[in-house]
Amino acid sequence: MASLVIDTCLKALTLGVRLEDGTTVSVSDRIGIGHAERIGPAFRHVLFEARIEPEAIKRIGVTVGPGSFMGQRVGISFAKGLALGSGAETVGVTTLEAIAATAGFPVAVSVDARRGEAYVQAFGADGTPEDELRLIPYTEALAWLSGRDRVAGNGAAACGFEGDVLPIETPLAEAMLDLIETLPSGAIQTLYLRDADAKPPSKPAL
Repeated sequence: MASLVIDTCLKALTLGVRLEDGTTVSVSDRIGIGHAERIGPAFRHVLFEARIEPEAIKRIGVTVGPGSFMGQRVGISFAKGLALGSGAETVGVTTLEAIAATAGFPVAVSVDARRGEAYVQAFGADGTPEDELRLIPYTEALAWLSGRDRVAGNGAAACGFEGDVLPIETPLAEAMLDLIETLPSGAIQTLYLRDADAKPPSKPAL
């Protein structure tokens, strides 16, 4: 039995596999865009390095958002398709939960949502959320971050925070693999806190 984690919500494409003996194989590439084209080859690479077939994967963890509208859909669609074929159980985690797990200690996480807003949430030592995940203006995010002992995520710089920021902008596969072992499985759904930046035109172009 093997576990797989996938993160395509932010600028990196991250996948990781952990075998029953604890061996972990992962890949993380800060690609910015193009997750849909790169996720297949990355998946095949980690399977090859781990020397397993897709059928060996029995638990799949994937970040469900918030993040890039298209990136979220890529990761979740891939996870659902793989689970359908292999019978694996699925676990959804938020992007901020995964970043907090990467930190491994109490941390305030802020992720840039663009359009003058940031996602924010604080976490305790065991990764348990201390407040609700919120989407707030940069000005409010800056005030929320002020006085925090530990801060992570690219939202800090975006809102003008000048304190120390941990160099964690995307989750590590190893931390996500640890995290999904502590969470119950279930259906995965994309987490949207606002509408997509790109929207279809309301009327057909002439």
